[in-house]
Amino acid sequence: MGKLHEAAKGGNAEQINKILKKPWLPIGRRGSRDVNEKDEEGFTPLMRAAESGSLACIQALVAAKADINLKHATGITALMLATVKGHATCIKALVVAGADVNAKERVNGTTALHFAALFGRDDCMKSLVAAGADVNAKDNKGASAFQMASMYGFSTCVQTLKTAGANDSWSIHLDRP
Repeated sequence: MGKLHEAAKGGNAEQINKILKKPWLPIGRRGSRDVNEKDEEGFTPLMRAAESGSLACIQALVAAKADINLKHATGITALMLATVKGHATCIKALVVAGADVNAKERVNGTTALHFAALFGRDDCMKSLVAAGADVNAKDNKGASAFQMASMYGFSTCVQTLKTAGANDSWSIHLDRP
């Protein structure tokens, strides 16, 4: 893992700023100051910062022109990672910086709103809805965030989605042998 990744994962914005100010560090090689470099697990420093919940690191990386919508090989974005971990303030910062609130990961077609529903992250859900997330988006099986929140018993998420105009119909397409 490169120094930027380590600093982002550890929530050390001061270290990120120091690394970015060192002109002698190479750009585009492991351990460099490339803000979009992926580590050995396929994550960028911004993804690591979003996962760790470090708003200061996100702000430093955004200021350094990190690609907000860069995807992991699975299609996961920094916004999705912040949502899974429940970092609503990070979600707001990523949205302001231009994060695509309706991006889908590649495996299941899940959006950040689906992740909020799966993990019962109502505060994150409210931030995503306020940012224009499609409350009726379906994953690859035809499931909406409303259906996921309902299945897992997250009543506050269900209410948030209902208030936002989510369709409450049920038709999920499950693979059957």
